[in-house]
Amino acid sequence: MPARFRAGAIGDVCASHVRRRHKAGNVGVEHAAPDALRAALSHPRESAAERAEFSRDDLHAWGLAGPRQLQSASQDASLQQNPVRPAALRRRLLCAQLGIGDCDGKQLLRVLNRFSFSRPEVLAALDT
Repeated sequence: MPARFRAGAIGDVCASHVRRRHKAGNVGVEHAAPDALRAALSHPRESAAERAEFSRDDLHAWGLAGPRQLQSASQDASLQQNPVRPAALRRRLLCAQLGIGDCDGKQLLRVLNRFSFSRPEVLAALDT
């Protein structure tokens, strides 16, 4: 059998491809630090797919969603290239406080409802 068809050769190619991907920043649970796993498992959350505690109106009221707020035309050109999006910044800060990944408005709403975050918990995180 030619070398290119040996099962071992295919396995070697696949293994080297997997190693390349992991070095590039694959963040699967199998690559998490033991301390990070312990921290995540020490604060489990119940999943409730149909829960609707929070609405899009809540996100708008808290400044976490809304239209993009671009700088005015009279301001510096460098600011024009990187528009300020206060809602995105506030979401990023809230997500960090709650220990969840970066989310857009739609994802944030889904995460808050699905993983049983309470209104006082979210408001406390917004105040910090």
